[in-house]
Amino acid sequence: MEDQKISIQLPEGQKEVTIRHGEAHKPMQVVPNKLEQTGSIETPSEYWQKRKDTLDDNECRVTFSRKLQSITLHCDEKNTYGPVLTGKLELHPIIVQLGINDLEHQYSQGDLLKSLRLLRPHFTDPNDHVKLMKDLRNVQATLTTIIENANDQQGNKKDYIERSLQTNMQFFFEMNLPIYIGQPKTSFHVDLVADYAGNSLVFTLESFDLVMKEEQILDDILKTELEKFDDLVRIELV
Repeated sequence: MEDQKISIQLPEGQKEVTIRHGEAHKPMQVVPNKLEQTGSIETPSEYWQKRKDTLDDNECRVTFSRKLQSITLHCDEKNTYGPVLTGKLELHPIIVQLGINDLEHQYSQGDLLKSLRLLRPHFTDPNDHVKLMKDLRNVQATLTTIIENANDQQGNKKDYIERSLQTNMQFFFEMNLPIYIGQPKTSFHVDLVADYAGNSLVFTLESFDLVMKEEQILDDILKTELEKFDDLVRIELV
């Protein structure tokens, strides 16, 4: 560097220049972020509708899964950083918390009272909530009386208890709430299925009505959402 002569033409008004020696820093490499977003079931179609004019149809693909209740839009698949948008249906939190149709989710009398106590606004008929809570508070005394009258010698004690409970109490109710988050409210029938352990009752919540409506709503939503990709050739079930 000392043997080299450097001629620098300074702009008018500039009186000095700074010369730095040594190895320059390597240029900073900016790694693009891959867009991977999960949201409501409408997320993929909304992204597609807004950007389809700038996306290559041949490099995009839509997959959907009934089991996962989801739709996924894969964009620019040859690009490692191509966007991936997933939309999912999620059961309403109250349905999940109550464990409806979860046969492993059992309640004692007291736990069931606590779980249902604040749910009157979600009953189709608020009066049914009042009656159900009253029945549940009295159920243990009723059970004790029924057990005392049961005939152990005939081998039908369990059947006798179940029939007697059903006769004395309303062991079902109607709920009215969105089955999936973000969807309209729907009414469905729920049964309280009672069993006993020793001299105590345990309950599970079962609803065939809910199962049927889940399937119907899922079919309708998937059909509606996938139709929004009519101009996208590749739609695959996974």
